[in-house]
Amino acid sequence: QEDKIETLSKNAILFVPDAIALSSGAKMMIKSFVTHGGNLFFNNSSGFSDEKGTYIGDSFVKDITKLEISKNQNFANFKESIFLTQRLLSPLINKNTGILLEASIYDPIPIFMTKKTQKPDLLMTTYDQTNPPLAVDGRDDFLLSESGAAWHGYLGEGKWFYMNTPSYLFYDATTHLDDYKQLMSAIINYLSSD
Repeated sequence: QEDKIETLSKNAILFVPDAIALSSGAKMMIKSFVTHGGNLFFNNSSGFSDEKGTYIGDSFVKDITKLEISKNQNFANFKESIFLTQRLLSPLINKNTGILLEASIYDPIPIFMTKKTQKPDLLMTTYDQTNPPLAVDGRDDFLLSESGAAWHGYLGEGKWFYMNTPSYLFYDATTHLDDYKQLMSAIINYLSSD
């Protein structure tokens, strides 16, 4: 329902979960909405394909967040898949609080390079579903610059919150449901605050 984006009020929150296929018109409307004071929650491979399902890459996520996709070939064969990583079975960790959120992700997810000026809100603790959870700090084989799972920021007058995980992560989180409710509440509070 792209035509409804333009009717949203300036401080509204637009949720765009798992919207892999987006038309160029929808992308322009969403970006304009945020630039002019709207607030956006989006995730995973949002806009990686056009409305016909043709893969076009991460430009939509990059335009809003300034995050750049990792080109590390350990994560993907770019010629064979639009998805960019291996499967993940891992806790996500809030670096500030140390809270672990259980995460069972069965689909490939995009991995982004985090610049020093843009710190992630959540970190993944392992990329390989066969490994036990790994401590984030003090590991040479774990690239902190590629461990981000969620970020927030501003675009023009509006705010955005982006997670590279699919939305079913929230539905499958039975053992840590209260932690995920708290996370979602914090996201909504961030997006709705002045």
